[in-house]
Amino acid sequence: MADPIELQIYITGETANSEQALTELRMALENKPADCFRLEVIDLKKEPLRGLIDGIVAIPTLQRKNGLQTNRLIGNLSDRMVLESFLSL
Repeated sequence: MADPIELQIYITGETANSEQALTELRMALENKPADCFRLEVIDLKKEPLRGLIDGIVAIPTLQRKNGLQTNRLIGNLSDRMVLESFLSL
């Protein structure tokens, strides 16, 4: 079995864009097997240095790690086709 894909979503508290991104991501993941991914929600209001350390320049950002490869998707994740494509890389 392959290692799960690591997903990190960087948000800033309960802002409209952050809430929408979380909702869109959870809806996109609800039909995927839970053992295929690991999701970490990182609130930069609570962990501001994490964004600096991880090189995050825009919020919300969804980061996908698969082995040594890292990809990022920036925005509120409202474009379902783009989000689905990003998750299936």
